[in-house]
Amino acid sequence: MIEYRFAVQADMPDVIDFIDLVFSHVREPHDFEAILPKCYAQGRDFSDVHAIAVRDGRVRGCLGSYPVKQTMAGETLNIGYIGSMAVHRHERGAGVMKELVKMQIERAKETGLDMLLLGGQRQRYEYHGFYPCGGDYSYYVSSPTVRHGLRDIEPSFDFEKMEPGSEAAVYALELYNRLPVTGARSKDDFVLAACSYWSAPWTILKDGKPVGYLISNNACDHVSELVVEDDALLLTAIKSWFVKKSPNRLHVKAAPHDVALNRTLSSFAESYSIGQDSMMLLINPERVIRAYMKLKNSYEPLADGTLCLKLGDHPTLELKVENGEVSVCPTDKEAQLALTMEEGIHLLFAFNRFYAPQAQTPAGWFPLPMSVATADTF
Repeated sequence: MIEYRFAVQADMPDVIDFIDLVFSHVREPHDFEAILPKCYAQGRDFSDVHAIAVRDGRVRGCLGSYPVKQTMAGETLNIGYIGSMAVHRHERGAGVMKELVKMQIERAKETGLDMLLLGGQRQRYEYHGFYPCGGDYSYYVSSPTVRHGLRDIEPSFDFEKMEPGSEAAVYALELYNRLPVTGARSKDDFVLAACSYWSAPWTILKDGKPVGYLISNNACDHVSELVVEDDALLLTAIKSWFVKKSPNRLHVKAAPHDVALNRTLSSFAESYSIGQDSMMLLINPERVIRAYMKLKNSYEPLADGTLCLKLGDHPTLELKVENGEVSVCPTDKEAQLALTMEEGIHLLFAFNRFYAPQAQTPAGWFPLPMSVATADTF
């Protein structure tokens, strides 16, 4: 008989061995202590975020929900990012993952999380109420792009790999905390978070002094985060990285709310694409919609207007922008739009507008800029 429960610290050696084994069978060899040190490194205890299935004293299934905070425009969201999804091959088809997902959803509601997010196959997780949402921009830079588009930029910056607890890490955290969306990292885990999924943080140096940081993969051809003290330094940072790290083609990710980086990359990049951010199970529509509307309004002022919206079984909400101020509150007014949760998430958060139902909404409000930095995913 399988026992379902949340893990304790004593379970973690077995949990880590288990997810290493399962993921290594499916893909290349995995070492989760190195891949996700923010959760699994020695001395870190995130045991209780893991729902596990145990048979005869052995872990047979696992599902984690890593806590992520997002603070934006004066609002803070509490998010559970789902990951480390694994079921032993001998237990597949027996409903193990279904039970683990149910446990995480119930706990999320009990503990007041605003939403759960995950990355995974759409058809698999829509059964549990997760729907595609959000988006990020990806820009592509090649040698000809740099040679012609950045011909007047001198590649004068240097780069130094960042170490935990270093002055460079403290400096990077200060820059991070100036961003429009913050809250997921602390002094103790900034570098650990940046090392997620075979990545590393680098300090950007100008004449030996730090002026920014970036996070790249080990091949140095994907930059998932680029932050500088002054937006005027972005072009020099990009060209310096390309010249000194010599990738065949550089891929730079930009969150929708990072206006300066998007405008800079758009000015010379060879091409771009827009990709889905994740899949969302929305628990507290009022808080989530308010936060992201305020975020968008902070860099792209929303037109005045009102929309009474009902999502699934949740109370009707009045979304209002008046004189530049955003409010989202429960209302007794009749809903102008009554949507299923799937339709609502697509309307509010899908960057591909063909996902969204055809509906009359205030111009320019949607999609909302839902995005989680790669370093903060699970």
